[in-house]
Amino acid sequence: MAEAPKQQGQAIPILPEDKALYFNGFAVALGLGDIVITLTRNGVPTLTLNASYTVTKTFAQALTSTIKKLEEITDHEIMTVEKITASTAKLAAPDGTP
Repeated sequence: MAEAPKQQGQAIPILPEDKALYFNGFAVALGLGDIVITLTRNGVPTLTLNASYTVTKTFAQALTSTIKKLEEITDHEIMTVEKITASTAKLAAPDGTP
């Protein structure tokens, strides 16, 4: 059995599949007192999260740190959606430029 991932020395519980959610897109909005994040799958909204500014910033820093660690240990840059979109737009242009 695989070891549970750890954050700050504590194991992160892995929820059953019926409580898990996959997403491949998102939208972010600034509220008066919080941040609103809507997760999407194939362009369809699936879940909306509301989080305080403090929790959102801390979450963003944790995600950034995790991705940077992955890029360092694999010696591979994870591309953003914007970078992939710009690169694949070249496929549609006859001369290879967007």
